[in-house]
Amino acid sequence: MFNITHALQQTTEFKDLPVVFVRFNPHFFRVDGKLFDLPIDKAHLQLLNKINSIQKQHLQKGVNIVFVNYDKHENIFNDAEEGDYATLFRSSVLVV
Repeated sequence: MFNITHALQQTTEFKDLPVVFVRFNPHFFRVDGKLFDLPIDKAHLQLLNKINSIQKQHLQKGVNIVFVNYDKHENIFNDAEEGDYATLFRSSVLVV
């Protein structure tokens, strides 16, 4: 994700373009200890709803990441230790 966005930043046409990566988990996940195992058609509907809810004004220049049906709906990079590569993405996670 970082490399793709960095490469786009090097061009005149795509410099400062918001790039949105949507990570979708089609399998089971947990929220607050509760197990969710959605039928794939319902999971796809949630995915579509998340994509449709992304507002252009909430996007930042460069990397924007949306997680759909993951165990943690907050920023999963908050647990990364300082100096860890994952900390680069903390501010990139959109909560939609």
